Amino acid sequence: MLKAIYSLGFKPFSWFYIYSLGVAVRERILELIQTNPNLPPLPEILFGLQKIIDDPDCEVEDVYRLIKTDPVLSGRLITLANSALWYRSG
Repeated sequence: MLKAIYSLGFKPFSWFYIYSLGVAVRERILELIQTNPNLPPLPEILFGLQKIIDDPDCEVEDVYRLIKTDPVLSGRLITLANSALWYRSG
């Protein structure tokens, strides 16, 4: 794939190069989804969360109210918040 991009004259890390990689990844993901009937369905909470986030008048309180209804998602967020990823010394 990189050879194809180079052959078109795009330099690595140019905006179009990055965009092209994104398009290729998107196409591959769509292909895998269409050919694999065994994928589990997405949880309904994700659709609700997307709807809230897409609303320009969305408030953090709205997101909080939705997330607290799903114990698994709440637990994962707490685990992430307590992880070393967010730790700051000092």
